[in-house]
Amino acid sequence: YLIDFNYLRNQKKLNHKFRNNLVRLLFNVYNSYNLQRTTLYLSVFYMDLYFSKVNHFKDNTEIVGVAQACMLIAMKH
Repeated sequence: YLIDFNYLRNQKKLNHKFRNNLVRLLFNVYNSYNLQRTTLYLSVFYMDLYFSKVNHFKDNTEIVGVAQACMLIAMKH
């Protein structure tokens, strides 16, 4: 799976600051639940992969939900 790391240029509601806040949110969850480091890495990878493929969102809560879903999927590995 390849990620186009220029995907933020095509996003309307997502920018570098918002992505930074999402990664910080994932990191806080990682620290709170003493998860494995791989879980955090996979969470960010899945999030970037999804955002590189999808660029239309209704609102910011949907974007936060995607980040949380990526964390839950990564916890399964």
